[in-house]
Amino acid sequence: MKRILAVDDDFVSRVKLKNLLTPYGDCDAIPTGEMALEMVRYAHKEGVQYDLVTMDISMPGMTGIEVNEKIRDFEKKQGIPYSQGVKILMITVKKEMRDVKESYETGCEDYLCKPVTPEALEEVLRKMGIKKEV
Repeated sequence: MKRILAVDDDFVSRVKLKNLLTPYGDCDAIPTGEMALEMVRYAHKEGVQYDLVTMDISMPGMTGIEVNEKIRDFEKKQGIPYSQGVKILMITVKKEMRDVKESYETGCEDYLCKPVTPEALEEVLRKMGIKKEV
């Protein structure tokens, strides 16, 4: 079973994301970038890495962009090639080209703007090699 981590500071968005992502695997949903980084590191240490992290850009504290960078730096230090690292999908209301560009530059595989439809999510996840498990 795939392991998924949904990161969004907005409670309603987290609940919606968890509901949309649950058919694709076991989904944890958390509110901060700091928690995301901690959970990704812990999962790696325990040998149960996440297959997918969905990340909001705008969060108090550590932004999604900063978390992307730190996850990729952590994986690099662990000797994990980019192709074998966790897949990161940005899911955010930010539509500005600079945010999209910065997201890709810091290691995300794809980018969706809210509100996310089940169809759009399924298409992006299919491109990332993640299929429904149900």
